[in-house]
Amino acid sequence: MPESRDRLSELRIDRDTQTRSGAPRVLLITLAAVLVLGAAGAAYWRSRQTAPEVRLATVEAAASGERNRGAVLDASGYVVARRMATVSSKVTGKIVDANVEEGMVVAQGQVLARLDDSLLTRQVALAESQVETARRRLTE
Repeated sequence: MPESRDRLSELRIDRDTQTRSGAPRVLLITLAAVLVLGAAGAAYWRSRQTAPEVRLATVEAAASGERNRGAVLDASGYVVARRMATVSSKVTGKIVDANVEEGMVVAQGQVLARLDDSLLTRQVALAESQVETARRRLTE
């Protein structure tokens, strides 16, 4: 039995050589993680607030030459305002003259563009001649 008592005395915990608790280490790791996440969040917030770069291109008419003669630019699209506005035409057609550019302030009733009315003018002339023909037949 004396041997078992010697072994039991070896099992005692020596409080002087016990290592300190891991609590400060966990606190330090948590603080470092919070700082890293805070820096990442600040970087994301800062990058979100920058406006995208807008590049503008100016279109100029080419000098009148043999190769450009008869060139026509066909395009379709919509006029989109920065603020709520309704811009419409009663007929469709090619734009002959554009009186406004992007960013200009316009007033109510201002002419924004002129459409090519040659086809409509011909249709009106045809309709008037048909009316005149119908009146002459009526008198016969």
